[in-house]
Formats: sequence, C-alpha cells, structure tokens
Amino acid sequence: MTAGTFFTPSYIGDLARVVWLRRSIEAFLDTPTRHVVAVPKRDLSAFQNALGYSGEIEFICQEELVDPGFYPDTLYKLTRKLAPGQVWRLDSHAGKPGWIIQQIVKLSSNRLIESGPIIFLDSDVFFYRRFSLEDDLGLHDGKRVMVRILPESESGKHRHHIAHSRQFFELPEGPTDTTYMACPAIWYPDWLSQMQRHIEKLKGRPWQKALLAADFNISEYTLYGVFIDEVLKPGNLTVRDHSFDLIAWDRASFDTIRSAVLNSRSLPADKLTLCIQSNLNIPTSDYEDMLQAILNQAKRVTNA
Repeated sequence: MTAGTFFTPSYIGDLARVVWLRRSIEAFLDTPTRHVVAVPKRDLSAFQNALGYSGEIEFICQEELVDPGFYPDTLYKLTRKLAPGQVWRLDSHAGKPGWIIQQIVKLSSNRLIESGPIIFLDSDVFFYRRFSLEDDLGLHDGKRVMVRILPESESGKHRHHIAHSRQFFELPEGPTDTTYMACPAIWYPDWLSQMQRHIEKLKGRPWQKALLAADFNISEYTLYGVFIDEVLKPGNLTVRDHSFDLIAWDRASFDTIRSAVLNSRSLPADKLTLCIQSNLNIPTSDYEDMLQAILNQAKRVTNA
C-alpha cells in the first residue's frame, strides 16, 4: 500500500500537460502510486490513448461526480444552438465554467479515495527531481500534513477566497494573509467527508447544491483549509509553511526558469515541482525542450 493517491482533474486542452506530468512521475518516483485522472466524458478516450492503460492510472468521467446543475441544461443548449442571440437571457441555466467544475471534482474525490492522503496534482504541475511521498511530502508516521503559507507577494484574490470561505461557513472575520494553495495539495478523505456533512447541516441541502447556490467563486483549497483550521481544528496536524512548487506567474518568470534549465543551472533544491500555470496560455510546445532537458538530466544521473 502506497503512502497516498494522486488525483488530477483535467480536460482535452490540458492533455499534453498531463502527459508530461506522468513522464515526470515515472522518472522521479520509484514507488508505484495510484493516480486517478478525472476528465469530461467526451475527452476520456483521448486521455486513455495518450496515457495508456498503466496499472497505476485510473480514469473516471467527471460527470459521475458532479451535480447536473453545474452543467448547461437542455433549454440552454437548445437556445444556444437555435437562437444564440438570445442565450444571454438564460444565464441561470448555463451551469458553471470548467475550472469551477474541476474544483467540485476535487471536492468529490473522497467518493473514489476512502483512505490515505489525497495528493492533488493539477495538469500544469511537473516534478523536477527525485522524491518520495514519505520524505518529501511528509506522509509518514501517521502524520497529517497541510500547506499553509504566507505568500511572497500580496494577492487580493486569495484574501477574497479566505473571506468568502469564512462567510460560507458562517465564521467570524479574521486575518486573510495566508494561503492554502499548493502544488501538490494534500487532503484527507475522512476530513473531506466531515466538511461535506458540516456544509449540509449548515445549509440544509446537499453540499454540491449549497456551493452551486453560493454567490462567489469558490476556491476548493481555501474552503478545505479554512474548514480544517477554523471548524474542525484537529490536533494531529502538521503545517508546512513553505510551498512545494516553483511557479511561473508570468512570462518573465517563465523565461527565467526556462533559461536556467536550458543553461544547466540547478532549480531550487527545497522545491519539488515546477508549475507553468495554464492560464498564462503558453503552449506546451514552447517549453517541451525545458521539460525534456530535466528528464534527460535525470537519466544521466541515474546512469552515472
């Protein structure tokens, strides 16, 4: 039994990124580890063909985990097809965007993973050095881990996420200077189940419908983090106060990282993953040479 389960929600637009993510896992992790990949039903065959049928990978259609209310209904789809100029009148029937649906998929991951840590790997994550779940993620000795950090730069967005999560849980106002966003992020299925039950008791409806009705954009990592810290308050929690990931926030930071790799300069040893955020709209073809250089270096070290 491995120390945890990887979980990746994705879609066809990020397929190439997930392929590179899997290559990095295979290059840098010696222990076979279960990896659940959740994608829209229409994208399933493409992912199966690209990733193969490894004994480690399990595929699931995200529609099996998400309330239909998060998707456009029949009236909306019909109007969009027959009278697209009138579709604006049906916003309440339009469902939610894909990035929100992926958050609901993560929040439903305990339906598939009943024990052990859930290790979330978004599509735009890439491991760049050898690692183990026990030593590098801290998943050993029965310890439970959560990342809670003071970000290097201020972000109004993460402050809003924390404030909105407290409002959703009907908690008093408090500091908003920390963030729970991490690559990877680590959750526990029993705590996630407790959060779902707490939401249903608090809101008097199924937890997904409660989030569907929320008048703010959710952040799954912040929602879970605020629940753990301010509602559940477990005693057996180890807090990691620095991130696992080296992030390209913009084109300038991307260029700096890529230049370092291609000029054989080492990436930070205290980090584990590289995150080229997909919302930068940098195609993988622009940095495949960098990712391949990292894998080639790993091969040279292994063969030395």
